[in-house]
Amino acid sequence: MSLQHVLTLTDHGAAAERCVERAAELAARHQARLHLFAPLAPAGDAWRHHPDRVGMRARQLVRRHGIEVLPQPLHTLGQALATSTTGPREAAGRLLVLH
Repeated sequence: MSLQHVLTLTDHGAAAERCVERAAELAARHQARLHLFAPLAPAGDAWRHHPDRVGMRARQLVRRHGIEVLPQPLHTLGQALATSTTGPREAAGRLLVLH
């Protein structure tokens, strides 16, 4: 199986960050793009959801894994899924979503 895109979500908590690392490893193995989605609205801990934080995390993943990482606000996830493929059959082998 060869993937073109790996999508993952993070709230920057410990469990989510383990998933992000796994997604980055898979993206590196398949030379796929990693789409990193995160909420941007403050929710208790303002830094945890700060727009710059997902960008910094993306840069860390680029350096560590040598992959292309696209940081994106969580509210764009539905649009990304809708435009990534024309249907489930066409998505086979091109898209993996981890959460």
